[in-house]
Amino acid sequence: MKKVVATGKTSLSNNIEMHVGLTPPLYPVEGQLWLNTSTVPPTLWRWDGEKWVLQEMDVEKLDPDLVQGIDDKIEDLHQKVLDEVAQIDEEAAKLKADVEARNKQDDKYFADMRQNIIDNRYEALGWYEENDGRISGIAQSVDGITTRVGKAETNISTLTQTAQGLQSTVTSITNGTHSVITQMSDRINLRVEKDKIVSQINASPEGVYIAGKLIYLDGNVKVDGTFVSPNIISKGTDANGRDNYTQITGMKMTSYGYYENTWRGGYRVGYHALTAMSGYIKMQQMTGVNGSTISSRPALYYTSRGIGTRMDGSGDNDASGVIEFFAQGYSSASNSLALASSGNIILESTYETGSNIFLNPNGAKVHICDKYQTKYYDLVCGTVDAATLKAGQFYTNDTNLNSRDGTIKIGGTSGNINIMGNVTCAKLVETSKRELKKNIELYTENATNLIDSGIVRAYQYNDDVEGVDLPYVGLIVDEAPVEVVDTKGEGVLVAQGVWIAWKAIQELNARIKELEGTA
Repeated sequence: MKKVVATGKTSLSNNIEMHVGLTPPLYPVEGQLWLNTSTVPPTLWRWDGEKWVLQEMDVEKLDPDLVQGIDDKIEDLHQKVLDEVAQIDEEAAKLKADVEARNKQDDKYFADMRQNIIDNRYEALGWYEENDGRISGIAQSVDGITTRVGKAETNISTLTQTAQGLQSTVTSITNGTHSVITQMSDRINLRVEKDKIVSQINASPEGVYIAGKLIYLDGNVKVDGTFVSPNIISKGTDANGRDNYTQITGMKMTSYGYYENTWRGGYRVGYHALTAMSGYIKMQQMTGVNGSTISSRPALYYTSRGIGTRMDGSGDNDASGVIEFFAQGYSSASNSLALASSGNIILESTYETGSNIFLNPNGAKVHICDKYQTKYYDLVCGTVDAATLKAGQFYTNDTNLNSRDGTIKIGGTSGNINIMGNVTCAKLVETSKRELKKNIELYTENATNLIDSGIVRAYQYNDDVEGVDLPYVGLIVDEAPVEVVDTKGEGVLVAQGVWIAWKAIQELNARIKELEGTA
């Protein structure tokens, strides 16, 4: 775990102290800091004059020297590995050049020595004794001993021994193969040649050099030290005889094989390739016969910044989507997590009943909008079950249905409550408590005359079906007395008409009593 060291300065003239506790200070001043110890680890907040703002703990800013020291150490270790590999490459190249130079040097030395021995002892020993094309002989001098056995039409073998070393040579006259074993005090060399192809093992104090068109190691191989190779292939077959392999070439590693599994209710089969290189891992589907071609889609990339179906992590039309770690598209904070897609984003429960999908913001706000929070989008669903629901100016909870501007609109365009359709209820109650009213006085207008002035019409609404919907009976706004018309001029006040009719009945009742002499 990294040790975070915070540094800073405090001025005696600054009377703003850091508050440490589970809750913020009651009367903060602008710039004041609060270390919230209710979280693990504690979080640092700053009062900007209106609200508390979380302060991001950036290790690089807290102790840049520490971070730089860690980066330098990592860079030094990385460079050390690169230097070691470069040194191995350099030594291997030097060893190869030295072996090739020694081959020429040894071949020339022993060829000259053999010829010298033969020249010195040829007449004395009678070098050739011919018998059906076969030849054999021994030549000896102060320089060394050379023996030669062979058949002129097939093979010839020669062994030369000097004070400096031994060399054994076997040459085929018919197929052109040539093998040489050379032993010196400081090296042993085994070499086979044909048509300029050389297979060779050379052991010397500088190292062991092995070369060949094909090198086959049958058995366990253990390497103590660094193993450097520009190209490594490990191959095998699965239970059905299909090829699979892992190849390492420089900084690239590819693992190839046959995939067979059931995935989200669907059966998936085919060849796939897993590639790791340049700081990312990629999974690709193969196409063609026996997976001979790497398909560009679908492909899944794993990087230190996130997971995506494109290398650059974009969510364009060519990609299914991306999960981005340390995302900063919606916030300057570096610890955000972004899920993006050029198509649908699906959160699905595979069980029909008895399971839930939870979204726990833990006190944070949930927005359905663009990254700038300037454009908000629709939420389409069947049922919203919540203790409190706020939508724009609309607010509802388990006991209230309110709107900040005093308007609730269901299918209509205006009015406090405007419903384009029938309203069915058990009881319609008009608020009438005295404490809710003002300017209370007796209504003295002639209600009977007011009722006589209103024209009652029969009508249908524009959406009604003729011959099916019965006509309505009522007033038309532009013909109705002003006492029963809504102040916005959009309709008539039914309850107002009821109370005016109530007053008219009282007036008529008073006249009846007067006429009957019972008033």
